[in-house]
Amino acid sequence: MYPKMYLEAPTAKKLSETFFTDETLGLPGYEKEKWLVRRFLTSSRSFKRWVKNQSGITINFQKSILETELPKFIWIAEYSRSVDYRDEKSSAMLILDATGMDNQDALLFARYPDRYFVIDRTSGSLKLVKEYSDPMPLYKNNLKGEWNQWKSN
Repeated sequence: MYPKMYLEAPTAKKLSETFFTDETLGLPGYEKEKWLVRRFLTSSRSFKRWVKNQSGITINFQKSILETELPKFIWIAEYSRSVDYRDEKSSAMLILDATGMDNQDALLFARYPDRYFVIDRTSGSLKLVKEYSDPMPLYKNNLKGEWNQWKSN
């Protein structure tokens, strides 16, 4: 593992749950539905490459992600409703700094169906963008498997 990764998996899980249910940074009415959650660690370079090549993402959202300064490694939490998950889509996404500490500063990005937040790492300021977005494809770049024709030697 990268030596500067301080945010461990159990803490990343707890933080993502805290942010998702937060009155300001979370999804209002989240408790009305059952959510399936995928949490994983990936490199920001791989994630940005994936975002750049996705057609199911709005241009504004894509530009925001690509222009956001991200650390070398990030935790991603994808939240899906059952129907979206069957279609390999996520309705919400949180991005946490895997090289950061276990506090509110770990949140870098939060996307929901009607808006998304970008947190500036330098100033700590929060930028809210109100934009409706359809569920977006699940991220599949950090694991090897049949979906990307990976074969072992």
